[in-house]
Parts: sequence; structure tokens; C-alpha cells
Amino acid sequence: MLGLARTAPLVAAALLGLSACDAASSDPAADASTAPDAAAQRPDRVCEPPPPRDAQPASDARPATPDARPPTPDAATTPDAVLSDAVLSDAVLSDAAPPADAAAVEADCPALADAAIGPDVAAADAALPRVWNVRRLFSDADGLSAPDGLHRMADGRVLVANQVTGDLQVIDPVANTVSLFFEHFPGLSKPEETADGPGGVVYVSDNVSRAVHRLNPDGTHETVLRPADGLVEPKGLAVRPDGTLVVADEGGSRIVEYPAGAEPVVLVDADTGASSPESLQLAADGTLYCTDDHAGGVLRIAPDRTVSQFLTPQQVRWADAVSLAPNGELWFSEANPNTGPRLLHYNAAGDLLDTIPVPGPGRMLGVAALADGRVLTAFYQAPYIASEIWVAEPPAP
Repeated sequence: MLGLARTAPLVAAALLGLSACDAASSDPAADASTAPDAAAQRPDRVCEPPPPRDAQPASDARPATPDARPPTPDAATTPDAVLSDAVLSDAVLSDAAPPADAAAVEADCPALADAAIGPDVAAADAALPRVWNVRRLFSDADGLSAPDGLHRMADGRVLVANQVTGDLQVIDPVANTVSLFFEHFPGLSKPEETADGPGGVVYVSDNVSRAVHRLNPDGTHETVLRPADGLVEPKGLAVRPDGTLVVADEGGSRIVEYPAGAEPVVLVDADTGASSPESLQLAADGTLYCTDDHAGGVLRIAPDRTVSQFLTPQQVRWADAVSLAPNGELWFSEANPNTGPRLLHYNAAGDLLDTIPVPGPGRMLGVAALADGRVLTAFYQAPYIASEIWVAEPPAP
């Protein structure tokens, strides 16, 4: 036991990377044999990180394999000098707590503690996934009926298209309430996507009647695009500040722009990258983002109408909808059959920021990113079993 007690400072040195002479300075026996003023005459130690393991003397190297290691001597009968590093690694350097004097050595030479940390701990912590609070916010009892087409309007409220009942609801994210926005009317068969424009008008696409309707603030409505205008299966909508309407025609494999009083312009078609364009979002600089229901991936259409692949199908394969947050980041609702429904969060550079599983019922549909950082997403389980809207709340900073 005396031999192990005398080697405790060496153990602390091994744990903290101190040299043998530093360890000796903490040995009570050595201090007892030293003149009272010897410590004062000793030159200051330099706090330097220990050399790499491969820079240690060959005599200190551990055997390469367990079979090559010498037999471990008995600590109770072996002289202190024989208790080498190899012995200490088994006898003492285990999961046991560090020696009591380790904290004192660390305080005496903090650079050694920093050197022992290794990789940047802050960077490692930042790489860990953030934990979002996910919960159900609204259900059938709140007036939902196969909700889709979630869209954050200019005033911050969120439109919801009820596909079964054919009406539009609106969510007040401040009061956390749902109320009727626009009643069902003849000709509106199955509302899919929505978008608001200048003057408070709202556009809604109809997947069954293959039309786009405009809802006016005074409660009137009118059909602005029909199959005769070339629509096959209108889905996503966006409205430019000048009132130009952009439609993602999933069945027609194209994205078309309809300027007021001018001929329509095909921005993307099957030959230039559109397979089954579905959900649209318009950025403040005029950039359009569009998900592709069948091919996967996300297209980006620059203000000069240059088309590029923002996200590949390998990054986003099953995205149903996209929502552009006020800070320019993008959110996707992905009904992934392999992983389950989840929200995907990307920045404007295409870097993945968050992957958030959402255990809602049935198929995940629309998504809306709110100004306060929360994200809403809709679910519908057919036939008429469950209609819900869930919220993902960001982790505390």
C-alpha cells in the first residue's frame, strides 16, 4: 500500500499529462526531504502541453497488442520502480475518480487542462442536434378537415385549405385560435394551395376543377384561371409584389407566370427541370423555390429566370410543401415513408440545420414558418379519421 501511495502523484501526472519531475514535486516524501527554502529557489515551471504519445521515449511506449504486453506485476509485492506506466494503466488508470490533487494541479497550470480537452468542445456541442418541442395544436374539433395549403400571409396569420369541406380557415398565431376565413362556394371543389397578394386578395388552387380562384376582401370571389387557360393540375401559388401570379402546374410539369394584362410566361417545363412541381415560395428578392412531388429535390428560379437545383432528391426526396421563414431560411414538410413524417430546415445556402420528426397521424401536408420561430405543419389521416395541425417550437437559446 505504501508503494501505491507514493505513486499517486505519478498517477495524477499521467492523467493530466505532467512530466515526471512535476509529479515528483507533489510527492509528500520528496517534500519532506527537501530543504524548507528549496521550493523558493526552484525556477518557475513552464506550463506547456505534454508532447504527443509518439514523441515519448521508447521505454515509455505501451505494447502494440494485448498479447505483446508483459505480465502485470502484483502491486503489493513489486517495488515502486517496477510499477511502470503499463502497470498503472491497469491498476489505477481506470474509470475510477481522478486523484484528489488533480484539481490543484489543474488550477496551478490551466494550460494543461486545455490541452487535454482535445477538439473544440464548443464546436462539438454546436454539431449536436437541437431538440425542438413538438406537440399537437389543433384538431378536427377546431374546424379542420384534411388541412393543406398552409400559407403565412403578410399580416402573420396562416391560411389553411380544408380539402374535404372546401372552405378556408385562418390561424391567429398570437391568440392560437382557428376561425373561418372564407366559406365554401360552388366551383371550389378541393382547395389545395393558397397565396395572398396586394390589396388583401387571396388566391386558391383547386385540384379537382383544375382552376385558380381569387377571393376578394369584400367577400366576393372569381375564377381567374381555368383548364381552357392550359391548366392541368394547379398546385403551388405565389404572387409577386406587382400582382403577377405564379402557378406550379403539377400535371402539366411546368411553372407558369401570369402577368396582369400580358401573355403567360413558362418559367420551367419538363425539358428544363420540372417533373411534378407542387409547392411554391417567393423570396423577398424575387427568387422562387419549388418542391417536386415525384422526382424529389427543390428547384430555384432566380429573378433573371435562371433555373438551378437548390436541393437534390438525395437531400429532400418526399417534400410535400415548402415555407420561407422571415429570416430567409426554408422549411419543408416531408412525408418520408422510410423515416416517418418530419420537418427539414435549411438555410439559404442549402445547409441542413434541423431534422425534426413529427408524430402526427396519416400524411404530412402543408407547412408554415412563423415570425416567432415556430413552425406549423398539417396532417390528414383518411378517410376522415383525423385532421390535425402540429407545432414545432424552437429550443431555448
